[in-house]
Order: sequence, then C-alpha cells, then structure tokens
Amino acid sequence: MWDPLWTNGAAGGKTWRREWSPSSLDILPTAGEIVFFGDDLGMQRGLAIGPEKWRRYLKPAFRKLYAMVKATGRYVYMHTDGMIYEIMPDLQECGVDMINPQFRANGLDNLKRVCKGKIPINLDLDRQLFPFATPSQLDDHVREAVETLYLPEGGLGLNIEIGKEVPVENVAALLEAVRRYRSYRGSSGSFQKGAHYEAKTHLLDCLPWDSGCGGRFFSWSAAAHL
Repeated sequence: MWDPLWTNGAAGGKTWRREWSPSSLDILPTAGEIVFFGDDLGMQRGLAIGPEKWRRYLKPAFRKLYAMVKATGRYVYMHTDGMIYEIMPDLQECGVDMINPQFRANGLDNLKRVCKGKIPINLDLDRQLFPFATPSQLDDHVREAVETLYLPEGGLGLNIEIGKEVPVENVAALLEAVRRYRSYRGSSGSFQKGAHYEAKTHLLDCLPWDSGCGGRFFSWSAAAHL
C-alpha cells in the first residue's frame, strides 16, 4: 500500500485524506488542481536502498502512479523527508511538479545545485533548529534560504512546521522573518513594499521554468502549522 494520497477538494476548499489503492482514483474527477503525495524516501544520510536500486525498483512504480494523476491534467506535489536530493531530478521525470524537501537533511548547497532554476520546491525549514536558536539566528536562517534559492521567476516556497517545544518568541521570530523575506527581490537587497504574510496560508501563484506544467502555478508560499 502506498503512503496517503492527499487531494485539494474542488468543493468548498475541503481536503480529503485516503490511503492509496487503485480505488483512490475514483476521487480524481472531484479533486482540485493539485494532488498531494507524502512518501518519506530518505533517511538522515541518504536513501534506504541507495539511488541506483531506487531507480531500478521504485522509480517505475512512481512514474506509473503519477502518470495516472497527470493524465487528468492535474499537478503533483510531493512531500518526502530525509536526504533525497540525489533523486529529485528522477522524481521530476516521474511527473512531480513541486517537491517539499527538508533543509537539514539535504543541505542548502545541494538543494541550490540540484533545484535552483530546475525543480520548484517548497522548502521545509530546519525544524530541529527552531527550539534552540535565538530569534536573530532564526532570522539569519530564513534569510539564507531565501537569498540562496531566490529567482525572479519564482519556484521557491517556504514551509514552517512548528512543534509545541518551540518557544513563543521563536514562533514570532519565524513568522516575522518569513513576512519580511518573502518580499525579497534579489541580491540588491530590495524588498517589495506592502508585502504581507498570513499564517497557515499557502500562496501558489506562478510556476517558473519549463517543467511541463505551463501557465500560472507556484511562486512564494509560506505555511505555518501551529
């Protein structure tokens, strides 16, 4: 059985969660524009079976699964924990339109090399840092991610998952940093006036680069699970 398949409901903005099975395809005609998948493929230091075996044994299955969704004209969003940067291009080949990778497990340099200008990502910021850092360090963390991965075309999302162990002042610092840097417009340090941020909100506007989707899709996103 596959990990849960998530869809955005077309009616009333509802979201459904169902375990994957062939019968799950019957909800696709009523699903929204984006279908969300969660399947943790990586560990802290790499894939459980390594990239070559993953490509041999699992990539064909993912390609077949996502092809069913793509055939309906919908987009595929995939979450996966762990170090998976080695197979992110493979996931894109399988039909994934945006990937939700972890900052700490993959490393910012690897994500820049593999993804910038190529694969849209919704970056999961370093939740292991959140409980212990100072507000100033959290501001630096968010700014580093934005400055490193920003492109005028878009293609970068920021995801913040906040647990109950995170001090209130750090929660405030994270939200303020995302509010500030989501209006970042390049190395000149310019910011767009009037930018705002709302917790628990995804902003999905424009898909950059030629990844087969076309049209308007992803730009900045910011999500806080409180």
